[in-house]
Parts: sequence; C-alpha cells; structure tokens
Amino acid sequence: MWGIGDKWQCWCAQCYFNRRIRRVQVNHGLGWYESFAAYLDHRYRDNCYYYSGYAIMGLLGTDFLVRGGIQLENDFAWRRRYDHGWVEFCYRQHWWVFDSLLSHVVRRRDYYARFRPQLTFRLPQREIVERLLSEAGTLTVDDYRLQHVRVEQTSDDHYFTSSVYGGGRLWCRDGEVTEFIAFDPPSF
Repeated sequence: MWGIGDKWQCWCAQCYFNRRIRRVQVNHGLGWYESFAAYLDHRYRDNCYYYSGYAIMGLLGTDFLVRGGIQLENDFAWRRRYDHGWVEFCYRQHWWVFDSLLSHVVRRRDYYARFRPQLTFRLPQREIVERLLSEAGTLTVDDYRLQHVRVEQTSDDHYFTSSVYGGGRLWCRDGEVTEFIAFDPPSF
C-alpha cells in the first residue's frame, strides 16, 4: 500500500512529466495541431509505440525509450508476452515509467514487479536524436544554434516501429530537443 509520501512523489513525477512533454505537439494535417497531453487524452488513436516514441522527445537525453514484452496476467487473450513500448525517465533520483496503458506514471520498480518485462532494447533519447539527425542529412543552423530537421525514417531499426518519427519536425539547441512535432494524419 502506498503512503502519503509515495503518492506525493508520484504526483510530483507526473507533474514533471507533464511539463516536459509540453515541447511535443502532434500535427494531424490540414492545420490541425494538438498538444501531446491532449493527444494522450485519446489513447485509442494509436499504439504504445507512437505514444512512447513521441513522449521520449519531450524528455531528457539521458531518459530511455524501451521496447520489450510485458506480461498481462488478467487478459485471457494474452497468455504470452505482449510486445510493448514505454518510456523510463529519472526524476529526483528515482526512475519512473510512462506507459500509455496506465493512467499515470509509476515507479519503475513497481512497473517491473507488476509486468515483469523482458527488454528488447533500452535506448537513450540522446542516441535516438543523434540517429535521426544523422539520417536527416542536412541541417540548417541559425544564430541561436537552433537546428531544424524534417524527420524521415530511413532505417529499419526496431525503435522506429511503424514510422513513428516519419514526417515529424525536430528542433534542437545544444543537443537538447526544444520542440518536436509528430506527424500523425487522421485515418478517416
């Protein structure tokens, strides 16, 4: 059972996550943009790979995009491992997990105890951004050292599942993502 201090830490970690993801937006085409927070309110729109792929762009370079299998014990349809994606981030010397299956962030130790994940990979955001920038080829750099890149998927690496970053726009300053706009046109 969680005590008051644990609930407070979880609430603070959730507020931190919410502040960090403000730098992420979703472009649905035809001039329709929404914040990633609003996008999360409609979790039925996409899958865990999109949600975690977008979320990692709002976090720090030392935070991780994770892929692996989790165990869903109460779901009779998934008696085996469920291929899944989530994000792990550090806040005040504790590791937390954002998973689109859950309504809020949770401590990593609690997540691992509940879902017993088997990791496929765990890649830091900094490395993902470096790979995206190197694949993009040309960068434009202005006086503010702001890099602006149209992100296109050119590799088949598994962290680019379902072209998560394809068509997106990425802004960086001094190696840190300052803004990311994902491209996710509506499927009518």
